[in-house]
Amino acid sequence: MKKSILFVSLIAFSVQLFAWVPDIPAPTLSSGCFRIVGANVQNYLSDFEAQNASCSSQDAFDTKTENMATVFVHLKADIVALCEVQQDDEILSYLVDAMNNLYGKNVYDYVLDGTHYNNPAAGSYGSIKCGYIYRFDKFKEGKRSSTNPSDATFKNRMQVIDFTEKATNEKFILSLNHLQAKNSDPSGAKRNSQATTLVTALLKDFGDPDILIVGDLNADTDEACIQTIIDAGYEEQLVRFDPTAYSYVYYGNKQLIDHALANNSMAEQVKAATPYHFNTSYSSRRFSDHDCIVVDVKLGDGSAIDYVAPDSEAPTRQMIYRNGQLFIQVNEQLFDLTGRRVE
Repeated sequence: MKKSILFVSLIAFSVQLFAWVPDIPAPTLSSGCFRIVGANVQNYLSDFEAQNASCSSQDAFDTKTENMATVFVHLKADIVALCEVQQDDEILSYLVDAMNNLYGKNVYDYVLDGTHYNNPAAGSYGSIKCGYIYRFDKFKEGKRSSTNPSDATFKNRMQVIDFTEKATNEKFILSLNHLQAKNSDPSGAKRNSQATTLVTALLKDFGDPDILIVGDLNADTDEACIQTIIDAGYEEQLVRFDPTAYSYVYYGNKQLIDHALANNSMAEQVKAATPYHFNTSYSSRRFSDHDCIVVDVKLGDGSAIDYVAPDSEAPTRQMIYRNGQLFIQVNEQLFDLTGRRVE
């Protein structure tokens, strides 16, 4: 099993500039917009022995990382909201490294959340979470928290963060969720309870009224948990732009179980939303059983300020020794080598 190392420059993972281009054209980016890409990446774990790991070897893991990075850069993603990634502070560094190498410049970074992977026994299920990648030259990362902190499993699968667009100084709230799977909740009662918890939590002041809920909610638009969110004042943006939209195919049945739901003020700023049918078209380089969703947003009135972000605005990461121990320092915060936050 591969050892966990948080610090990105220590990771023994090399990515070349990829030579292939996805065979499905990217949606045209709406004028003046930035782009959010949501994706369930189907158990992206570096613990190859976990029962739910999608990769069983380093080569398979590197290929999956390359495929994801190529698609996200091809889609011109500014923020990537991911479900089913390994629950630690290491895993997204592989993908960020690949995306930056492909882009040819250091522009992407990921949100550290202090989660820790327990390295379960071989053959058991590896713990998963949701996670964020973003362009730090375009956005300032704000406060991250959970909308379901009392649930040990779902506190890291129901997250919320605010992002500020540097060009306009406008802010919005991005709620990222991966609700209970259908096979363990066939009635949908657990998902509906989670949806109720979510919309109640989002009534709190997170610093801006504009809220976008994304993620794999494991429910189609006519199911109770989605109706609970809609009844709370949110509109499904994918259906708004295409009533036939789908993101998942189950035995030939097309379903929309990956969502982009905006409250009224946010919906006014969403200019396009569509699934990207790369995975459900069974591309030879598919990396998941879910399609990505693509949402184009123009915050405020779209007026820009003159701003060029230096690379130095990325979080500063360095290895330090303290009291005979090795730590990773991220800005002013310390983490041990397992990714656990040191208070």
